[in-house]
Amino acid sequence: MLWAAGFIVILALFIWGYFFLNGAPGGKAAAKKQFIASLNQEYAGYGFQMGKVTYNFELHNYDITITFDQLPNVEYIFELDQGKAVYFGTNTATAPVPVPNSNSWMKNQNSK
Repeated sequence: MLWAAGFIVILALFIWGYFFLNGAPGGKAAAKKQFIASLNQEYAGYGFQMGKVTYNFELHNYDITITFDQLPNVEYIFELDQGKAVYFGTNTATAPVPVPNSNSWMKNQNSK
């Protein structure tokens, strides 16, 4: 009987560790819906491709990689903060910083 209690404790710790590192069940799907809504609102008119939604266990939030059609070689990373997509960084140091509801940042890059 004692081995069964030990097994349950180990199983509970394993499940807790999995969710701690990967997020809650259904969390990625809910985060993706929030990313889609926020990005479509803030970057309307720009074509973009969404990458995989990942859970950042260090910050306890979800991230997504976006590639804008006009800048296909730059991967933008956004994090989910209170239901809004917030710019977090890129895969290159020379990429323009995206500005929500503005197209000047994209035009400036294309004119170089």
